[in-house]
Amino acid sequence: MAQLPNEIYRQILSPLDLGTIRACRLAGRAINQAATELVFRRVTLQFELLPTQNARSGPNFVKIATAAHLRPLVREVTIVTTVTSAAHEYARTVCETSDVPMPQMAPSFLYALPFLKAFTGLKSVEVVFTATHHPLAGLVLGTCLRCIAGEWDTSRQVGLQTELLQILPRQAESFITEWPSLVTASQTDPMEVTALKITDLPVSMRLAVSEMLLSCKSLKQLHLQLAYSKFETAFHNLPRQLGDRFDYIENLPKTWLLPDIANHLRVLSLSYEEYWGWAPKMDFRTVNPGVGLPNLRVLSLGCYVFSYKWQVEWIASLGRQNGRGGLEELYLKDCPIMWEAKVHSSLDESVTELPTPNGGVIGISNEGYPTDQSLQLPDDLSDLIEVSFPLRWSYVFDRWAKTMPSSLVSFAMGTEPFGEGLHEEWQGLPVNTPGLLQYVHFNIGLDPEPWIEQDDRRRMIMEDDGFNKYSAARQSDYDSYDNFREAIRSSAATDMA
Repeated sequence: MAQLPNEIYRQILSPLDLGTIRACRLAGRAINQAATELVFRRVTLQFELLPTQNARSGPNFVKIATAAHLRPLVREVTIVTTVTSAAHEYARTVCETSDVPMPQMAPSFLYALPFLKAFTGLKSVEVVFTATHHPLAGLVLGTCLRCIAGEWDTSRQVGLQTELLQILPRQAESFITEWPSLVTASQTDPMEVTALKITDLPVSMRLAVSEMLLSCKSLKQLHLQLAYSKFETAFHNLPRQLGDRFDYIENLPKTWLLPDIANHLRVLSLSYEEYWGWAPKMDFRTVNPGVGLPNLRVLSLGCYVFSYKWQVEWIASLGRQNGRGGLEELYLKDCPIMWEAKVHSSLDESVTELPTPNGGVIGISNEGYPTDQSLQLPDDLSDLIEVSFPLRWSYVFDRWAKTMPSSLVSFAMGTEPFGEGLHEEWQGLPVNTPGLLQYVHFNIGLDPEPWIEQDDRRRMIMEDDGFNKYSAARQSDYDSYDNFREAIRSSAATDMA
């Protein structure tokens, strides 16, 4: 039988599970090549609390990275720092059986991590942290980013080995003397990584990511799922006192979304486990001022709060240079509109001036955002002032129906399911779907849980003919939502005709 092209074998094998694909490596030379490419396309490095002689993930990662015929095949790497309860119990049993203390720093994981730079064909990197702040988060992420940026050199490798010897001298010595060494150079080219995904990224982390990202010219997809430590409350009573969380989110345009990154992004996914956008503040107009995200095709936001018309226009303006003239996919998970805020004092009225690429200056109004003072708890809660925000979902969808359908092919909002490429599962959701057309209000007097997931029904029905006004407003929201989705479907049908 004539041998088929390798691409055909890969297409035949790709739907199979990994175990079956591994078995197919024994089915002849032609199929072996395709199966080997698929087996080693995705590689995982797992944080293991096991004695050196029992560790598997770290040694396997190093073996693949140092195998000349395998390392060029790796396209996707996942770095997992989480330890499940079952894995923790297994490690405890192994250590008790071996009569050795359980490692706390997983030296095999740390030693293997810089071998990431050996995968010359790498395109995608995912780093998964634990939801409770991981003590090694800064070291892990810094090492990954420096490898991607081509900044992991001999001095950094020696520094890591020295640190391991200080933390766990007996275990680390076996790695350094018996494991393959990572060949480094003083200067290396950045890796051609196009997708970076970070799950449960601690917002308390202090790491100069901007300096490393500037070298990542090939980055096209950025997925950031931000998290705070579960050992902390959401607001710490006086929210601005905690600093890290608010500052980290507000400074995203200066760290992860620098102009050189924003100009080339095709996919951007940002989410936080608490409501964000207003408090903590995130003003997307400060991302690449005057230019924005010109090549963006997919935007996914989680728990982002809408409160201003400019946010609606900003989304509609994305992707003007992406070939379709605008966004192709938009996903909103648990993204509500804020209709009211109760704060300690008046909100911001200042203007921020930022330079633009053409040498000009753009003024961005901070009107309506909280100040440090407005988020302080007053001595008397009766002193809180109320601020109304008139934005409604009917306005949002009416605007998007006029400005986005020609480019948009997939839109979804709600709670679950959620994610890029899952739009088929969102079709025909009922109007009472959780997270759909949601409204919230903010009350600093209820700190540390200041967000209330209720709309303005109670306030509106106290007015003359209030119930009818409320019912009409909600029906208008649903009608605008349906009209927007119908406009997308009609546009898609026209494109296919």
